[in-house]
Amino acid sequence: MNQKIETPTLFLDGRGQTITDLEAYVGQWLKEHPNGALYVGADSKVWGERVKYATVVCLWDMGRGVKEL
Repeated sequence: MNQKIETPTLFLDGRGQTITDLEAYVGQWLKEHPNGALYVGADSKVWGERVKYATVVCLWDMGRGVKEL
């Protein structure tokens, strides 16, 4: 079986800008929003022999809304 594995780890901010270092981005956000909360969710979808994975990181600035990555 010939398998092609694509691993485009890509996170975008609310403006569509690519986040190159997610750990640094989240760390900086948490420093700026000490009362904020971090939520992570994931899901997958199977299409025949292909599987697509999705991960979302939500940064919740309590009282001001959620920023999704």
